[in-house]
Amino acid sequence: MKRLILTLITALLMGSALWAQEDIFEKFADRKGVTTVYISKKMFSMMNGYNNGSINLNNIGSKISGLQILSCEDKTVIPEIRKEAARIKTDGYEVLMRIKEEGEHVTIYTKEGKEENQYILLADEPQEFTIIMLNGKLTLEELQGTIKR
Repeated sequence: MKRLILTLITALLMGSALWAQEDIFEKFADRKGVTTVYISKKMFSMMNGYNNGSINLNNIGSKISGLQILSCEDKTVIPEIRKEAARIKTDGYEVLMRIKEEGEHVTIYTKEGKEENQYILLADEPQEFTIIMLNGKLTLEELQGTIKR
């Protein structure tokens, strides 16, 4: 019985790490100066095979389970979002890439799951803060292949 309870608690805690990051979108969605976008799995499935020259979704549209974007230009709200986003560092995400240039900081994180992977991009600029979260059963290589260089 103890083993069952510990297993359930562990599963709930592991699931809460992914859930915590999605909560940030809900928490700030109705705030003035904040723009949010959500694209569902169904929409990506409909876009499977899309290729406009610079973005290529051939064979991966059906592998994406969702995309969320939060962008804020309100200087009074940005510090709150920064504070919430900082939790990513302690939630088991791995840094894939970090760019610092003239006041702009961009970091891409990933967390691999059994069912799907999660990729989070944080773009922190003096006048704007943006979070992009992509979930799906796709590899980093497949994700990189969507953007024409």
